[in-house]
Amino acid sequence: MKTYFKIAAIMFIILSLVPLTACKREKSSFKVPHIPSIYGNNLSKVIAFDKDDIFIIGSFGFAARTNQGGEIRHLNSSKKFWEVQDTGFEDELFCDVSFTDPDNGWAVGIVGTIIHTSDGGKTWEQQVSGTENHLFTVYFADTMNGWAAGDLMTLIHTSDGGKTWAPQEVEAILEENVFAAEVIYNGLFFHDALEGWLVGEFGTIYHTTDGGQTWKFVDCELLQPQTGEDEWEMPRLTLYDAYFIDRNNGFILGVDGTMIRTEDGGTEWKLIETPTKQSLYSIVCVDENCWTVGNRGAYLKSTDRGNTWVSKAGVIHTKGWLTSVAFPDKNNGWVVGKAGAVFNTRDGGETWDWLSGISYDWPEFKPPKELVGE
Repeated sequence: MKTYFKIAAIMFIILSLVPLTACKREKSSFKVPHIPSIYGNNLSKVIAFDKDDIFIIGSFGFAARTNQGGEIRHLNSSKKFWEVQDTGFEDELFCDVSFTDPDNGWAVGIVGTIIHTSDGGKTWEQQVSGTENHLFTVYFADTMNGWAAGDLMTLIHTSDGGKTWAPQEVEAILEENVFAAEVIYNGLFFHDALEGWLVGEFGTIYHTTDGGQTWKFVDCELLQPQTGEDEWEMPRLTLYDAYFIDRNNGFILGVDGTMIRTEDGGTEWKLIETPTKQSLYSIVCVDENCWTVGNRGAYLKSTDRGNTWVSKAGVIHTKGWLTSVAFPDKNNGWVVGKAGAVFNTRDGGETWDWLSGISYDWPEFKPPKELVGE
């Protein structure tokens, strides 16, 4: 029996020493990847007041602002740079926001939601829109005059900063030009309190020169898809955004990479060829440079005021949709989109830094060198 215990003791000592003497552990070079996250749900709009002062808004009542935008990089990006604002909502999806200056802004969303801030978002108050239809777009020409539009041909206007809202009527569309009785409006743009543009489904374009008392339908045949003799007629292309550089030069964006441009204030439009078939949702121009973003990570740039475009596929490392682009100057730009995506550029859009969301390019997420060789 004593011999058994002696043998067991010797074996225990040997087994205890084996990991220390027979196997030397190598230090792994694997690093836990830095995956920045400002917000995890979809973002609908970014506004860049300047290179540092940035505002973002999105799903489930989310709004946030930073005054340190120029300091954020991929490696230090985190929520600490952003002040999350209390909008008073936790379930509503905000679809668009319009600021007339850094203090005064209005956001709109589902079920007719409208909120207003007069202190840059420190506090928000709800306004009575008079509708429960979803609102997808909003534009304020000044602190008094604003418009919001959305589902089921909903179009409302305020002339007192949103204290009261009233519906506006549009000119009837000829039956052959529309495939649905009540179209969705997606985009608004106003030069001032009198002249503006409204775009939406089925190639819908409206123009007003009297503050919306009358909205005239713009019949643009360029938006009619070409079909063969034996093919069914297709509806006109859906439009998402209207944007003007000045009174004369403007763009309208839509599905399948559609872009039309005017150089005479909207009297005539021409079709611009774009190197993408993805839907385009947002556009901005500074001097000669223009940028536009859209579905499945679509990103295009122009250096001749939007006459010709080059695809920058892969420069913004995502395949999620990009909903909004903003450039306060020719160098600094911001893009937001699906699943909290936030990207920033400091070189005019040639390269983009991933600041939040999901990216297919995670630089630190690599196998250890000992597994792949030097």
